[in-house]
Amino acid sequence: MQNKKQAILAALKSTLESKVSEVKSSLQALDDSGEGETKSSAGDKYETSREMINQERTKFSQVLQDLTSQLQVVNSISLESQKEKVELGALVELDGMTLIISVPFGKLDVEGEQVFAVSIKSPVAQSLLGKTTGDEVLVNKKKMTIKTLC
Repeated sequence: MQNKKQAILAALKSTLESKVSEVKSSLQALDDSGEGETKSSAGDKYETSREMINQERTKFSQVLQDLTSQLQVVNSISLESQKEKVELGALVELDGMTLIISVPFGKLDVEGEQVFAVSIKSPVAQSLLGKTTGDEVLVNKKKMTIKTLC
């Protein structure tokens, strides 16, 4: 189970790093296009274009900040300790569903298996926090049992 958790965290980290790289490239492209803008006699057109670039830069900067903080959370999860209860970093196998309590990423395909990366603040994680192997929980109005925990 520890190897599975390691593979899941590696896939999550790799995907987040890839997204960070894409956002950085997009920011660079915006910077390059902003430098290419020259003021013409149609000043309003220039100002509108600059403002649109600034708005896009702001959006990408926020996305980059969010991804970076998610990556920090994933990097902080220890593979050393076995989890006795559901908490941040726990890999939880329920009836027909596997979750990693980490960041709000969603569905990951790891070694042919679907795993859901969910934030500790998500409703499903909140219903699981503090529970142990064998406990029953309500997930999406469905009663499930925690089969394994790592």
